[in-house]
Amino acid sequence: MSLRWKIILPFLILVLLLSLGMALLVSRQQSQAEEVRFLRQLRDSGQQAVDELVRQEARLLEVERVIANTEGVPEAAALSDAEALRARVLQILVNSGMDIAVVLNREGVSLLSLRRPSPDAPPGEILALRGEGFYRDWPFVQSVLTPAGDGQGEKQAGLATIRLGEMDVPVLFVAGPLLDDQGTNFGAVLVGMYLENLRDALREVAGAHLTFYDPYGATLAADLETESGPSALTAGLDEALLEAARQESSTSPPYRTFQHAGQTYGELLVPFQVRNGTVDLGVMGVSLLG
Repeated sequence: MSLRWKIILPFLILVLLLSLGMALLVSRQQSQAEEVRFLRQLRDSGQQAVDELVRQEARLLEVERVIANTEGVPEAAALSDAEALRARVLQILVNSGMDIAVVLNREGVSLLSLRRPSPDAPPGEILALRGEGFYRDWPFVQSVLTPAGDGQGEKQAGLATIRLGEMDVPVLFVAGPLLDDQGTNFGAVLVGMYLENLRDALREVAGAHLTFYDPYGATLAADLETESGPSALTAGLDEALLEAARQESSTSPPYRTFQHAGQTYGELLVPFQVRNGTVDLGVMGVSLLG
């Protein structure tokens, strides 16, 4: 090797090493910037989903209030007149786009139950039933039927499961007392939305995939599903993630990744709460393709 190459070669090697190091540094910075943008987009989608959940709850409360205040409804409930109730409540339910409306007597037995036979049934397809007693077993319904204090009862909300054919379907309900002009309590009014349809409404606004988990981490509704059900890593949450997601003061919601159909998704976990955060229903996962 000539003396010239002996002098030049170390400098060439140094230049190559510096170039490689610079390329790795730039690549790392770009990767970090992309991750920051992705997490920011996830947080924005999560906030939009939470805001839309508040709006959907407000819509449920509005429909419940309309039914409870419709002229003739308390009187029909006092007489256990299902046909009179149906004539007054059916059109309200159809026009509102909600899935379920129930009028209960003082004992918690349904005088009238109107509901779509499945979450994907057309809005005008309504099944009418009466005499169902399982509503009174739900804690939030008991709070309306047997209120403490002034005896008037307050609006309540909760998540419950109803049987549709051979399936148990979760439903988000709001409930309120059924009072006449004199304040006499004749029972309660429930208005509900299938959790699957609530998930679709939130997903449309948030622009992200939504998964609802119960307080124990089991999946209630997920739109990332295979033919055999939720994908393996969206089938539930461990206790540490659940606890982190419930921390209201947390400025950095817990984040995880999972695989679905050969793709990597990032999921942000936020509380699934109603009634201004006073009722904890579980955790809501907001996910995007990584």
